[in-house]
Amino acid sequence: MVLLAGASQEATVLEVRAVDRPGLLHALGSTLRDLGVDVRSAHVATHGGRAVDVLYLSEPDPRSGPGTSTRLSASRTGSVVGALMAAATWEPPQVRPG
Repeated sequence: MVLLAGASQEATVLEVRAVDRPGLLHALGSTLRDLGVDVRSAHVATHGGRAVDVLYLSEPDPRSGPGTSTRLSASRTGSVVGALMAAATWEPPQVRPG
C-alpha cells in the first residue's frame, strides 16, 4: 500500500499492490463502501499476477453542503489503509482431510 501524497488536490490517492485473485477488486470496493469512502476514480492493472490498483478516494464534506466531498483526513487515511490491507490479503482455503 502506497500513499501518493500530493497526487491530487481533491482526493486521497492510494496505490494498492496485491497478489491478483478473483474478487480482489470487489473486496476492496466493498471495504470502502462499508467505511463510507467514495471512489472518485480507479485505475486498475495486473502485471505478472500482481494487481496494481490506484484509487482516488474522498468522503462527504458536511461543512460544504450536500453533494460535496473532500480528501480523507490523516487519521481516516490510516483506518482506510488498514482495512484495505486486510481486504487485499488472501489466504487460500484450508482443506481438511475428510
